[in-house]
Amino acid sequence: MTRRYQLIIGDDLVAFASKGKEHVDADETLVIAIGPDLAHLKVREVDLITANADALREFLEPYLRAGHVPDGEPELLPSRAPLPPHPGQGKRRELPGTRLFLQELRMFAEAGGDPVPSATGKSGKTNYRPRPDQYAAFIAHLARPAGAGDQRAASLLEIARQLGLDVPVPQDKGLPAGENGQLPLTAAR
Repeated sequence: MTRRYQLIIGDDLVAFASKGKEHVDADETLVIAIGPDLAHLKVREVDLITANADALREFLEPYLRAGHVPDGEPELLPSRAPLPPHPGQGKRRELPGTRLFLQELRMFAEAGGDPVPSATGKSGKTNYRPRPDQYAAFIAHLARPAGAGDQRAASLLEIARQLGLDVPVPQDKGLPAGENGQLPLTAAR
């Protein structure tokens, strides 16, 4: 008499969640490794049905895209490319330094007796909405010290450029310039 044995591999997640009371045949095996370095990895095989395997891959995808192979170099984002917006954040917050630029603009406008219009949203957060003429006046104000070598003003002008605002263009750059060496101001948001 011969005996025949059959090994049936079940979905580990289903078995774990049901404390071993349920069995669903697994479709595939995934190998997962995590740890602080290669010498201290926790390696696990996980038998899963296709839906659970796909859910695990989808969950890990952002981490895998952001990571790199061990001892490899991470991929760097281009320095001028805006980062993807976080939920609830508008375009202004995509670029580093935007908050500083807008704070300086508000202080400049208030000092001149022309406060920046604001509105309070449902969350209670105050949103400031500078008018195009306020952007133009602030940029013109920054152009003088920036032209004289003021690094803070030059940095604020660079932030304005990255935000898509038109700022004074030096004639030696070979860029088209309008009246008074400036490009026309575009409305911001």
